[in-house]
Amino acid sequence: NAVCAHAGGPLEAGNFDGFCVTCPWHASVYDVRTGDIVHGPTAFPQPSFEVRVRSGQIEIRAPQAIARMYTG
Repeated sequence: NAVCAHAGGPLEAGNFDGFCVTCPWHASVYDVRTGDIVHGPTAFPQPSFEVRVRSGQIEIRAPQAIARMYTG
């Protein structure tokens, strides 16, 4: 999810360092593998999804509610 759980900042514009992304708005830091908070001010973990590459295709395991939005 590219929208910061803290205040809606654009995580795609954040700084990446190893497995961490820093939100450019308030400097909350998240582990991109798990969504866990590395450093606040956020009190909310970042939603994350299991991802794999299979036969050259990127597959994302999404929660049922999100998956239904795209499959009908």
